[in-house]
Amino acid sequence: MQPKKVLVVDDDKMLTTLIKMFLDELGFETVGVFAEAKPAIEKCRENLPDVILMDIHLDGEIDGIKAVDLIRKEFDVPVVFITSDTEEATVNKAINTNPYGYLVKPIIKSSLSITLELAYFKHRHEQELELRERPYRKLVDDTENTILVVINDNIEYVNMSGLKLFGTINIEDLLQKSILSFIQDEKKETFKNKMIFALKSNTRIEYFETVINSLSGVQCFVGIVGSVITFKRQKALQLVIADKTEEIQSKRLLSEQDNIINNLYDGVVSLSLNGKIKSWNLGAERILGIPKHIIIGEHISKIFPEKDEMFLQENLLEVPLDKEVHNLPIDYTHPVTKKRAYLRLSLSVLKNMANEITGIVCYCTDITEVKIHEETIKTSANNLKAIFNGSTEAIFLIDNKLRILDFNKLAETYSHDFFFVEPTIGENIFLALPFLDKTEFGGLFSNTIEGITHYLERQFQFPEYKKYLKITIYPILDDKEDIVDRFCISFLDISERKKIEKDLEDSRAELKPLFDSSIQRFYLVDTNYKIIAFNKAAKEIIQKEFKYSLKKGDNILDFVPAGLGIDFFKQKFEKARSGEHVVYKEKAGYDNVEYWNEVHLDPIANYKGEIHRILLWTLDITDRENNMIALKQSEERYFLVSQAGNDGMWDWNILSDEMYLSPRWKDILGFSDYEIINRRDARDKLIHPEDVSRTKQKMQEYLDGRTDIYAHEYRLRHKDGTYRWVLERALALKDNSGEAYRIAGSISDITERKKYEEQIYEMNKALLEERSMFIKGNVIVLRVDASNPDQVIYVSENVANVLGYSAEDFVNKKVELSSLVYPSDYDMHMKERIDAIKKDANYVEFSNYRLKAKNGKTIWVKDFTSIVRNEKKEPVQLLGYFVDITQEKEAEQQFEESQQKYYALFNEANDSILIIDADTDKIVDCNNKAVEVFGYVKSEMLSFSLLKLSPEVQPNGILSKEKRQEKITEASKNGNTTFYWQQRKKNGELFDAEVSLTVLTIGKKRYRHAIIRDITERKKIELSLRDSEQKNKALLKAIPDIIFVLDKNGTYLDFKADYYSKFIPSQNIIGMNHRHYFEGDVLEEILQKIKKAIETSEVQTVEYQMNSPIGLRWFEARISPLNENEVLSLVRDVTERYEKVEHSKIN
Repeated sequence: MQPKKVLVVDDDKMLTTLIKMFLDELGFETVGVFAEAKPAIEKCRENLPDVILMDIHLDGEIDGIKAVDLIRKEFDVPVVFITSDTEEATVNKAINTNPYGYLVKPIIKSSLSITLELAYFKHRHEQELELRERPYRKLVDDTENTILVVINDNIEYVNMSGLKLFGTINIEDLLQKSILSFIQDEKKETFKNKMIFALKSNTRIEYFETVINSLSGVQCFVGIVGSVITFKRQKALQLVIADKTEEIQSKRLLSEQDNIINNLYDGVVSLSLNGKIKSWNLGAERILGIPKHIIIGEHISKIFPEKDEMFLQENLLEVPLDKEVHNLPIDYTHPVTKKRAYLRLSLSVLKNMANEITGIVCYCTDITEVKIHEETIKTSANNLKAIFNGSTEAIFLIDNKLRILDFNKLAETYSHDFFFVEPTIGENIFLALPFLDKTEFGGLFSNTIEGITHYLERQFQFPEYKKYLKITIYPILDDKEDIVDRFCISFLDISERKKIEKDLEDSRAELKPLFDSSIQRFYLVDTNYKIIAFNKAAKEIIQKEFKYSLKKGDNILDFVPAGLGIDFFKQKFEKARSGEHVVYKEKAGYDNVEYWNEVHLDPIANYKGEIHRILLWTLDITDRENNMIALKQSEERYFLVSQAGNDGMWDWNILSDEMYLSPRWKDILGFSDYEIINRRDARDKLIHPEDVSRTKQKMQEYLDGRTDIYAHEYRLRHKDGTYRWVLERALALKDNSGEAYRIAGSISDITERKKYEEQIYEMNKALLEERSMFIKGNVIVLRVDASNPDQVIYVSENVANVLGYSAEDFVNKKVELSSLVYPSDYDMHMKERIDAIKKDANYVEFSNYRLKAKNGKTIWVKDFTSIVRNEKKEPVQLLGYFVDITQEKEAEQQFEESQQKYYALFNEANDSILIIDADTDKIVDCNNKAVEVFGYVKSEMLSFSLLKLSPEVQPNGILSKEKRQEKITEASKNGNTTFYWQQRKKNGELFDAEVSLTVLTIGKKRYRHAIIRDITERKKIELSLRDSEQKNKALLKAIPDIIFVLDKNGTYLDFKADYYSKFIPSQNIIGMNHRHYFEGDVLEEILQKIKKAIETSEVQTVEYQMNSPIGLRWFEARISPLNENEVLSLVRDVTERYEKVEHSKIN
């Protein structure tokens, strides 16, 4: 055994010489003797002692008491004071430094030995306790779950999270209160029985859900598990309570939103991106006649079987992806009635939390009745007029007297723009159109009246134009009399076509050299894909890509890039063949060279207007495409940073005073995205009144250039009314003159850090009783015969204080010492004594053992004995002392109970908990939940690095190894950090987790403490809420009607204008009542409908007429209940329907 090292600090040379002599005799090593504190402290840095003997009154600038304070903070070494000063003031000052002993000069050798041994072992015992207990105690401090210890139904312990759950800051409000008084009545008896059974059978309380009523009256939905432990030497229940309120409320909110959508009068259908039906409300069931349980999971084509797949794909599934709202009227055969029916579909996209499109929501309105009215009107006598006016030719209707009977819109345009005349009904055609030759056209008109049709082209010189006109003269037969009594003459301006034909002929010779010399590829293809002509560049690229010499007559389909696909090319070719100019991108290459082309398909028509050729030409866009890819990657990186980060971002355009507040910025303060408008004054109103002036000042100093960086801590008001501390950082963009025109920044929630800064850490006050142990007399000095330990030669008088027997009782053998040894400890103690004598040892430190005091109390002692031998090395006497360590043993027992409590919590926790050795990066302990979640056995996990439980790359694209080191550094700097992480199980399955990482040092050992919470279910709920919000937003955009939210008294709480913004009220209506706009019977009917909707939970319909910003209109309102106090009113303009009904009545 290495001798214990002692450092002596005292300015009395004679005393220090004596102390050093004693130390040498007692087997201690003296590492230094100093008269002043300063060099003694330096010595500690060179050679750290096990114990320090320190004089209170020292020469120099540092006295003994101050030196002890410095040594304890820097070195954690036990200090024993030595002094001749016994005044109360001096003693009290020394006590306040928490020393490990107090020796009064002159120093007695035996007292010195005992005091040093006690100081050393007490300090070592404290270190061991701290090392064993601290990781588990940290768990209680850091966990978000409530921890209770319950004895006989009464709360005996509660952690900080428990105070929050029960709505108090005073632990006294909960201690000694029955846990059952907080449990909801209907589950109180069940929970009581579970506690009784667990205590009787020594088993766990399995997961149990209930409601807890907090002291503030707030109801919290919780899940409880429990285990049996020993606490304060009694059997107790340790309860771990998880607050499920937010999760349950989120599920309820989701259910309410679904209920609103389900009860809308019109149909609401959500689709996956591949066209599968995901949701189907009662409105959809009413309109289409198909029950929800039959249609869910089917493809949209089941509703519209007569529509081909391409139509549904292009119009229902692809088009909405490019627009906020896409309106599509559609006709179909009703699945139940088998009659022709019509719908107006308003489609918009659904997005998830990452702003990715996940589906489509379709708002369906039945417009069958409207369509029937429209078709009836279209079949009326106006059809002929519509065709007449819609003609692409200027037509004049003439009778057999050559008088104008009618002319169409284009004829009126030609007369005004080309002919420079104003024809009138009844006017002679030659007077109206004086440019016509009477001789030629008079003969033609006569022939037409005989039934002959004429086609001719003529060039006419008008005052400002020379025009080529195609002229058609054709008779009109009277069906009743079978005679020609009128005819038509039509004019079509073909000047442009004639000019094009001429220009084409002129330019054909010029274009051919350009065509052949262009670096772009040109192919002229007929409508059957045959190549008619191509230029040099086209031939060369075909040779490079396909190793083929191109020739006329080849099929263009043979040269479609493999990555594009022939079907895709045919689809684009068909569009061009229908007359549409088509543009698309393709990726091609040869010999490991890749490039991008922009392909154009231009239809070419012949003189009849028929598409008979397609010109295919390409433009090299490789550079542009590479730039676009780089830009997209940059935008994606920015998006990932802004979404994945835990900070809330903001962006302020100083010139326009526009400010953007990200959803995460609002979420930090407890608000949803829509609850705070993106305006600067919205942010400023949330700043704590005491921080407003300073915050504006800091911002202005940065914008003026007086500070190089902007970083400021201030308070913002949370949605719940409390204030949160935030750290705001920002960076400004400045113009050439140094004026800031835009600034962007972020906020981080530092509330917890502020709380930690405000806490006062009390110093441990230990060893006060050990300091006065000599005064109290709990160290017994003993001398016995070596051959007969019951033959006591000497025992100190204070034995009476410890064991209750006097010294004379032992010396006179009225009491034998061996008889007081606890029976189960006797054999062990006697064996150690005999072994020490046999081994010729001079000193022995016995294992702790128990003695029975006179009053029956059990006393734990620590026994230090020297063996006195004669000249022959034979043992003669045993000289030693034993110390009453009962209090230390009781403290150790309490610690074991505490350890049991903490370890039970550790193993029963609902979250995975890992303790990692920071030096080796290996897991040194883990709880049962970690084993369950990750799928390993515990022995496997204890050999792992934590990195083995992570995928190689996190979802944001950063290597787990790099991101992990960043989080460890952050936790080391701040003590604790919480962050999102993706974990990996033994079977390779990945799951989302929230990790709380704490770094702590115990003695000289560093640990990392990780609490891993599986948030997969929470992510699903968040995603469902996000989908629901997206669906609601999409519906609001898609619904073409005006939407009002009213209370049961008819007061407007909110509104959304109609899709075309025609009926937005000219004044703010929020807060106004129906009585401001209606009166009499109409008002009474609307209020009755609102009341009935709330009472019956059924949709009510009311129609009324009122003035709007665009005049007097008819409206239909569909009123559905939101809750017991509010209704939703969808108001639709039905004026056209009323007018059509009235029109049909007149006809």
